[in-house]
Amino acid sequence: GDPGPPGGDCAGVILAAGKGVERLKAGDAVMGVCPGSVASVVTGPADLLVPKPADLSFTQAATVPTVFTTVETCLR
Repeated sequence: GDPGPPGGDCAGVILAAGKGVERLKAGDAVMGVCPGSVASVVTGPADLLVPKPADLSFTQAATVPTVFTTVETCLR
């Protein structure tokens, strides 16, 4: 099927949170999945973002989501 826009895994800093988003706020460092995240600024679903561990760089954190999901799926 169509994989969608390039860039899925991402890591960065929240600039603003949408209405009803309570667990993330501006300034939070996060990682997760945001379609089209090749851009310098993206909008993504809060449910697909988690806090970035402090011991990971943003580059390292951006490699985690798809790899983790693949491994998790294979081990089930």
